[in-house]
Amino acid sequence: MSSVLGVSVGASAVRLARPDSVNRDDAGSRHVPDFRAQVVAAGRDLPEELAAESIGVVLAGAPDAGPVRATGVAYRDEAQADAVQAAMTRQQLANYQLVTEASAALKFLDVSGALGDHATLVFYDLGSSGLTVSVVDRATGEVVETVRTDAVSGDVFDRLIRDNQLENKRIEEPGDAAAGLALDLRCREAKERLSTGGAVAVPGDGGLLLLSRDVFDALIGVTVESSARLARDVITKSGRTPDAVVLIGGGARIPLVRSVLQSWLGLPVVVPDHPELVAAQGAALLAQQVVP
Repeated sequence: MSSVLGVSVGASAVRLARPDSVNRDDAGSRHVPDFRAQVVAAGRDLPEELAAESIGVVLAGAPDAGPVRATGVAYRDEAQADAVQAAMTRQQLANYQLVTEASAALKFLDVSGALGDHATLVFYDLGSSGLTVSVVDRATGEVVETVRTDAVSGDVFDRLIRDNQLENKRIEEPGDAAAGLALDLRCREAKERLSTGGAVAVPGDGGLLLLSRDVFDALIGVTVESSARLARDVITKSGRTPDAVVLIGGGARIPLVRSVLQSWLGLPVVVPDHPELVAAQGAALLAQQVVP
């Protein structure tokens, strides 16, 4: 199971996943892979270039990791697919296949058993740069309707935290670009830690960033509700009656997102164990299918 590599290309990070072993589910019938995962922060690099470089490093990696016989790269849209292809050409890499993020996510969720008997799904993919909402037919893999917006994103949530801290004079205004970047990273860390905790304190230059989940929920509440409204509109345009909402991407870990969608859409909400890795894991499984 170590002969394939799956990659997802996000604005803030590239994620790589390799199936490591196979476990069976409780009934002993379904093969559920374990994965070794790696996250490479994008920083100032273009994510498509970073993805190609990271793939090249893995392909030339330690012999004890086993050869990579096929690579699957999940892409968001055609513009990103073109950018990935160009970057792979510059790295002189040819043995790969491009797969849509939706098909990759569906593949992994099917194999993992996370979808139960649900047939029509709403994929709510919330990443650092934007939100993609898609209605997907599970049986055919068809994306019936899809919309993307950058008005709802992890970066937007980070900025709301930053603005709150500065307006309330909890922290000092950054003096230069480096200090601004450090503050942005602290805001992101606070957001991520609030996914499991009730309050956070993140030290750093300019003062201690203090934030409770209640305040964070109040900051992002209107934005999250607008995303639920968008999801409802996408469902209406699709003409389908979905069975469940599947949250993927790093934003899937935010508790308020789950509760608001459940309330607004009246559907069960499925959150995979590692929602930010679903596309990379699925891309690996799709690559596995083409290995002789």
